[in-house]
Amino acid sequence: MNDYDTLTKAELITEIQKLRQALSAKIADTADLTLINKIGGAVIQKEPIADIFMTLSRQFTKIFNTHGIGVYLLANDGTHLVMQASTIPAKTIQSVKNILGLKIPEVVIPETPESLYFATLRSGKPAILNESDNISRLIGEFITNKRYKKFIPAIQKVLEIKHVVIFPLISSDTALGILDISRKSAFTNQEIERIHNITLQVTEAILYHKAVLEKESLLRELQEAYNKLKKLSGLIPICSHCKKIRDDNGFWNQVEQYISEHTDAVFSHGICPDCMKKLYPDYLLNPKERKKP
Repeated sequence: MNDYDTLTKAELITEIQKLRQALSAKIADTADLTLINKIGGAVIQKEPIADIFMTLSRQFTKIFNTHGIGVYLLANDGTHLVMQASTIPAKTIQSVKNILGLKIPEVVIPETPESLYFATLRSGKPAILNESDNISRLIGEFITNKRYKKFIPAIQKVLEIKHVVIFPLISSDTALGILDISRKSAFTNQEIERIHNITLQVTEAILYHKAVLEKESLLRELQEAYNKLKKLSGLIPICSHCKKIRDDNGFWNQVEQYISEHTDAVFSHGICPDCMKKLYPDYLLNPKERKKP
């Protein structure tokens, strides 16, 4: 005889519900942990950040039944957000193009006093948008040309966006950007907390990626500077009489030719006073004193 044998039917139903909730929570924790590990593994393997975003979007769609994600990183000057990844289906994008009657350019969201994205970034807390008006405002941030504002309701209908959560991507008080996620049904508080924990890992992945890019850029600059320095370092064989320089292949070159080939220097030719006296002495005399031919 076990403990369940003494329970009433109502108590058994309650116990089953508790066990199901515990199982669901365990499955959710496992899915979240698996995704976090995938992101961490991708970072360690130095996968392109765009590939990491695509993996994240696919897993979010699978775990949370979402439309996908949008990732927007803050520009260096901090005045606008630039879209890095979006998983809107190609068919939907084409529908938006048809509504606007033009090709969709690079998505840039400027900072404005009424911007919901920048308000979220400043607050450092997730923003939950369930009202149609707020979602219209959000879509409006992508459309800076007033001529196309009238198409916002039609675009909202095509996108089928009902509920959006915006997550700030911030690491140690350094604002990196925004991640948004949307779907037809509202997000529960538990789901928002789970997604927030995952975005913390995403933030670190972005920070690491930026650090790698900056390091690679500095290394390239260092290598270029070293190469320029190396071009004219060491012993340079030069003829003591005609001043030609011998290159690595044993050929003798004029000084200006050798330097031009090994540096970014550009020569302009003139004549010094000493050579003028030696080669063209007549030109230094008064015109009346020059020898007539």
